Amino acid sequence: MNWELILGIAVIIGLVMIFVYFGMRRTADGTTSFERNSQVELANDDIMQVLARLFASHRRVLKPGEILRLRESKARAYHVRPNEILPDVSLLNDIYARVLENEFISAEERPKILACIEESIVLCREMEMKGDTQNNRLVRPKEITKSAA
Repeated sequence: MNWELILGIAVIIGLVMIFVYFGMRRTADGTTSFERNSQVELANDDIMQVLARLFASHRRVLKPGEILRLRESKARAYHVRPNEILPDVSLLNDIYARVLENEFISAEERPKILACIEESIVLCREMEMKGDTQNNRLVRPKEITKSAA
């Protein structure tokens, strides 16, 4: 056999082993990086479904604090860090696009739902501009001390 062919096959096998090792290595919580990415995607999809249902059924503006609580709750449920979840504005933009594309929403209802989403986007952007968010977390009120209670 040709030594160049054997060397080429060995190099290819070595590269495949390296890619598999780095692609499938375990994270701190014991999941592979691929599993972790899929958990983040599932969490993002679940959040968008919940938000879309809220906008469609209640037709009201959601405050940034409500979206934050939902994001943190879903992050815990899917065992991912809250900073791995898409930011509020990105989630709302994706929902806006989904509502805009949805042919099952009536022409009379679509503008109402889109207006609520737009107002929520404005509120989230205002919070970001004011500096009231840090790493997509709202500033929490100071904890009540035991002496004050």
